[in-house]
Amino acid sequence: MIISAVETSDTKKIEAGKKIPKSGALVDTQNQKDERCIPIDKVGVRGLRFPIQVRDRARHHQDTIASVGMYVDLPHEFKGTHMSRFVEVLSSHGNLVHVEIIPQILQEMQSKLHAKNAHLEMEFPYFLEKTA
Repeated sequence: MIISAVETSDTKKIEAGKKIPKSGALVDTQNQKDERCIPIDKVGVRGLRFPIQVRDRARHHQDTIASVGMYVDLPHEFKGTHMSRFVEVLSSHGNLVHVEIIPQILQEMQSKLHAKNAHLEMEFPYFLEKTA
């Protein structure tokens, strides 16, 4: 679905007819203090398709596409999290995935998203050659 906006001098008119005040910048809702003080165990993204290279024990690489889930806990003082930070963290480590890099990804998620806990899930096809 596509919704277009028409801008006038003092308001923006959404195609559906609802008028909203014109402002210079978007409010950063995620970093606003949450007065309810309710922590959330797990927030994040799932189903993110990401190209990776998997390295095996013999240090051989195999190209594949992973379906990635990345989650952190949300401390009670925040209203939300920055979803783009998940992709930013994953991309910062390149496409090569191996066992040694996973703790680094989790630590960076905790740091950038101000979380105590971080979870990373990756599902991908991995082909093995076997002799008959």
